Amino acid sequence: MIGSFDSVNDTDVALYAGVLISVFTFCEFLSGMLWARIADTIGRKPTLLIGIIGGIASAALFGFSRNLMQAIAARAIGGLLNPNVGVVQTCIGELATRKEQQANAFSVVPYLRGLGNLVGPIIGGFLADPVKHYPSSFKASSIWAEYPYLLPNLVVVCLLVVTFVIGFLFFRETLPRTEADASVASTMAARFGKLFTWLGLRHQQSGYRHITDPESLPPTELTIQSPTDDDAQDAVELKSLNRQNFDRRDAQDAFALEPLDQEAADHQDALTATERETRGKIYTTQVILQIISVSLLAFHKVASDIIMPVFLASPNRTTSHIPEHIKARNFLQFDDGFGLSTRQIGPILLSQALIAVIGQFFLVPRIVGTYGALRIYRYVLWLYPFFYLFTPFTAQLPYPVSVATVMVDLWVKVLLSSTGYTCSAILITNTSPSKAYLARINGAAASFGCLARSVGPLVAGRLFGWGLHMHYIGVAFWALSGVAAFGAVECLILHDHP
Repeated sequence: MIGSFDSVNDTDVALYAGVLISVFTFCEFLSGMLWARIADTIGRKPTLLIGIIGGIASAALFGFSRNLMQAIAARAIGGLLNPNVGVVQTCIGELATRKEQQANAFSVVPYLRGLGNLVGPIIGGFLADPVKHYPSSFKASSIWAEYPYLLPNLVVVCLLVVTFVIGFLFFRETLPRTEADASVASTMAARFGKLFTWLGLRHQQSGYRHITDPESLPPTELTIQSPTDDDAQDAVELKSLNRQNFDRRDAQDAFALEPLDQEAADHQDALTATERETRGKIYTTQVILQIISVSLLAFHKVASDIIMPVFLASPNRTTSHIPEHIKARNFLQFDDGFGLSTRQIGPILLSQALIAVIGQFFLVPRIVGTYGALRIYRYVLWLYPFFYLFTPFTAQLPYPVSVATVMVDLWVKVLLSSTGYTCSAILITNTSPSKAYLARINGAAASFGCLARSVGPLVAGRLFGWGLHMHYIGVAFWALSGVAAFGAVECLILHDHP
């Protein structure tokens, strides 16, 4: 799609593809914590539904983009209106109340994401530019010729509409409500009830009234009528509460900003004071360490994903032009890649996505559930640096051993990332000082994770290009190994409790 824009040269396609990814994740970073506050205010369900609407708008605008700037704007809108990462993790944390449920619960999202990464590109490839690929069904004079990438985006829009309907009908709100919230809700319901009574829309039913002091109630005149032949039932007449005395002035008072009863007001004041005190303790040391840890994981994982296809496509050329005395003392200086074509790289990356789906479904929940999130998380983070150190040397092996080795390397790393993200989500939930602020903590983790995803590819891409120029093709991977090593050391002081 990017290559079809007139303003983009073929040599710049990879660059602008990275820009589109970075714009989306950076806008997620800008809005992530705001969406967390919104989710704490209006609830998880409406926040997610708003995000789905934003996704619909972004996909539609992206499909109708005629140039690079329009595509960037569409992706920016999608990032700004995407609360899903933090809010979905919060919902799972609020639904999985027992620790034995967490491994299975938190594995669902990475599994579905991996499934989408596997199926999505295939569907998009089949549906892109339908006039060219299916001329008998899509005419050259139709809208599909003017917007060749509209069809796959419209399919995304349709899927999001279905998601919106399912979420609206079946998703249960998970935001915990306080007693004060319930008091306010009851008060508003009573006020609406008064209005409906005045309009005559309610059958002679009276609402409930909160009695603070029975002595302060006005005397009520009761007239008890004896049963007669014509009227076999007892009748109790409450003259002071006669519905005829409910005049227009009372209907206007129904929506007056009158205070809550004293008990609810006192409770609200106490809750507000407690909330202010708790707010200062949201981001505890453990919470901050967890956010740093998952951000480091996101940084080197996404950076590696971006430079890996370039490494596979880099020429496998001889290093004979490097002086022998340099090669003799510096075994790190080489610039050989695999020299694979796009057609050869595709199945390798597809196998990686397939392994991620299979591992997330069958392997990750069992391992995490058996050995615990913290222990497995530490193992994952300590393995990463060694694999990054090893990756560049796979191209030095003879063919086809080199290709088989790098495929195993990719499979192991994708399993490590799937396991790591699942463990991190569990640890963030367990170290939260209060479930009431879980959305804000997940929002912060998602925001800084998105920032890492936007910066990581840019830094790694620059390092990889510099390494090729200096005949050190592995320098980007070794830098990522250093980042991963820092995360491995940092994880030693993580806990699985507040």
